[in-house]
Amino acid sequence: IKVVGAPLKEIIRGIAVSKGNDLLLQRLETTVREFVASDEYKRIYSKWYGEPDPFWTTGRVGAMFGGTFLLFLLALFAVHYRSTVRFSKELEIHVNERTKELEDLNRIFIGLLENATDFLYFKDKEQRFTAVSQTLATLTGHKHWRDMLGKHDLEVFPEETAKIYYEEELPIIRDGVPLLDRRDPYIALDGEWRWVNTNKWPIKNDSGEIIGIFGISRDVTNLVKAEEALKFSEKSFRLLFEASSLGIAMHEIVFDSDDQPTDYILTKVNQSYYEILGFEPGSAEGKKATELYGSDSPPYLQEFLSVAQGGDPIDMEIEHEPLGMIFNVFVYSHTQGSFVTVFEDITKRKQIEELESRARKSLLNLMEA
Repeated sequence: IKVVGAPLKEIIRGIAVSKGNDLLLQRLETTVREFVASDEYKRIYSKWYGEPDPFWTTGRVGAMFGGTFLLFLLALFAVHYRSTVRFSKELEIHVNERTKELEDLNRIFIGLLENATDFLYFKDKEQRFTAVSQTLATLTGHKHWRDMLGKHDLEVFPEETAKIYYEEELPIIRDGVPLLDRRDPYIALDGEWRWVNTNKWPIKNDSGEIIGIFGISRDVTNLVKAEEALKFSEKSFRLLFEASSLGIAMHEIVFDSDDQPTDYILTKVNQSYYEILGFEPGSAEGKKATELYGSDSPPYLQEFLSVAQGGDPIDMEIEHEPLGMIFNVFVYSHTQGSFVTVFEDITKRKQIEELESRARKSLLNLMEA
């Protein structure tokens, strides 16, 4: 006997039923299914064929477990890979966004340094420049602000001013106390001494440790000169005010609840004012004109008001009947709503002029007669 191919391990038997005999087919299927499931079938099968091989053999269980575990690993790798790819893309997007933000901030920062009109500067803990504005670089004779990086005040400023900057920054580095509204001198390239208004703050890291200084200095030379001129002017005016033989009085307009001018108050007068008018020293300041001069309405209110509200100064001759005196008065305003009168008593001069006029008339009458 020659065996061709694999030996037969299973014989398949069947029962043929005439086509169309569905009822018989259904009964046979039911009967065969019940018989195969019965113990009698198993007894007969075991007698002739031996015990059937169980489906879940060790090999099949191992293969099934191995296949399942491999599929699990593949699924896990696929999920991890997808998550990694997604995370990488999200990370890449985030990094790109942050990079763009930093580039924008850096561009703005560089633009600020190169175009600011004030003096801007950043220093490290050793007080060496880490960034400065182009204005400061130009002031110190550097072509570009980057040329100042890493340098100390003593290397870029004259010693007399560099020492000031160095010493005023020590408390900032040591104690973290800002330096605010400080007026410092500096020397321009042409050798002129000028002035800046300076503010400096400590720079701290995330741990609160001081790692440097940031400062802004603004040129206020014109303001300083104006203040000095004002002080000189005030001093000169004070000397003139106190020593002048002319009467000087400062006034403020008084308004009622309807914002209508009703009077004026004498705020300050000089000694000559009292001497000319014959008032008791100290009796005029703080009083209204109507109270001081004993009149129902303040003398020349409309004329003084026009000057106090921004009009041109006026030079006028006043005959003050309550006092029986004649004055030559110059009126000007230094601030809105106030005015100053500078006057001299010309009563005697006017009397002499009147006598001279009468004498001339009498002489002419005699000559005509």
